[in-house]
Amino acid sequence: MKTVRRRSLAEVTADFVREGLETGRWNGRMPGVLKLAALCGVSRQTMRAAMRILEVEGVIASAGVGRRRTVTGRPAVSASRTLRIGVLLREPLATEDPDQQTLFLELRRAIETAGHECQIAARSQNELGDNLGRIQRHMDEIRVDGWVVHAGSRELLEWGIASGVPMLALGGHARSLPMASTGADGIEAYRAVVRHLAGLGHHRIVLLAPHQFRHPEEMQVLKEYKAELEAQGIAPSSYHVPDWEETPEGLERELTSLFRITPPTALVVLKTKWAVGVLSFLARRRLRVPEDVSLVSWGHNSELAWHRPAMAHFASDQELMVRRIVRWIRGLAKGRPDHEFQPIPLTFVAAGTTGPAKG
Repeated sequence: MKTVRRRSLAEVTADFVREGLETGRWNGRMPGVLKLAALCGVSRQTMRAAMRILEVEGVIASAGVGRRRTVTGRPAVSASRTLRIGVLLREPLATEDPDQQTLFLELRRAIETAGHECQIAARSQNELGDNLGRIQRHMDEIRVDGWVVHAGSRELLEWGIASGVPMLALGGHARSLPMASTGADGIEAYRAVVRHLAGLGHHRIVLLAPHQFRHPEEMQVLKEYKAELEAQGIAPSSYHVPDWEETPEGLERELTSLFRITPPTALVVLKTKWAVGVLSFLARRRLRVPEDVSLVSWGHNSELAWHRPAMAHFASDQELMVRRIVRWIRGLAKGRPDHEFQPIPLTFVAAGTTGPAKG
């Protein structure tokens, strides 16, 4: 079985520069390290490490300390072919969070810009009842050269490996599997939000998480969340991470139950659209954010950007995810698909919707 190797940030940065060299973006002398680091959004140390990778490949050469590197050749480009890439969503695109919708539309644009075709499957995993047999039949009906699977189950991804279907996992349960994958690495971000809220005096912190987080593999996220609660002197229980029905009615019932006797002083909501339902519930109860309840949303889309005070949220670089997927497709087109896992750091962004615990 092939091992899954995490790529370093320097390697990912070298990929970005290499793509620029392939397209002729840079000729003669390369821009300086500071300019390139700012362009790629990385540190000078990371950019220097990426430059060393390219120097070893022989496509750029050092001119000495303080001097700009020169382009000495083009990366070897293997003959490639135009591919038809399918995208299998977790939920229907129309009902996804706006930030997820943006991700998939940007992914389709990037795939087509790279010279390939992109087809989003007509039915999502949710619409197919998360039934592995029905999902397989639906995928078999769509003639594609490779699949990008969003939040796929372990069983679905293992079927892809066993059947030889080229597949990249976007999130989901791919960790430790010998396949290409990428997704947000959020463990430290969840710890950070607990530390932040506990530092404001909160003990009744409730995490509204998707049901797939209760899958044995993803339980690690919840374990780390509960471990941080314990580290902050809070005894974790089902109160802090309830199991609820992920529908508008289910959210209303869960919030009604939570606020009946021991109301939470902080809510962490791991889907942006759920934050709208939470805000509606709190408004009807005449509860203010953050004076009565602190609130952290998963994302910070265009609608929530209008919320005042500013919404505390989680953030990740979706562009890095898109680049990772396009790199896998390029390798697939050249007959060299990779099996690497590239995590995308998730960060917690504190803002005005968190404040001291009331009382």
